[in-house]
Amino acid sequence: MFSAMLTITAMIYSGLPNPSWTVDRAREKQLLAAIEALEPRPGPCPDSGGLGYSGIQVSRKTGDGEKQRWLFHGGFVTADGKCYLDPERRIEKWLVETGKAHLSKDEFEEMH
Repeated sequence: MFSAMLTITAMIYSGLPNPSWTVDRAREKQLLAAIEALEPRPGPCPDSGGLGYSGIQVSRKTGDGEKQRWLFHGGFVTADGKCYLDPERRIEKWLVETGKAHLSKDEFEEMH
């Protein structure tokens, strides 16, 4: 069986490449457990906005070609067309912290 690769992308720019990074297996397990524990919200998530910071995208690609995506923004998480609650942006802020070494000071402050 192939292992999965989890990539985190800061959705900051519209015309430039967005900063991306990966996390170690321990953090990946923490994140997946936190995602599984999220509370569903009835209806769609609010739009993540236009220009500027529009959230943290997490992508998981497995060796068999499956791809999962989550978008964390403003206390909401969009996944598979469903909306979940991330109270106080707990997971979103944690994701930003995992990328501190990959982000400029301005990028980090904009998201935090």
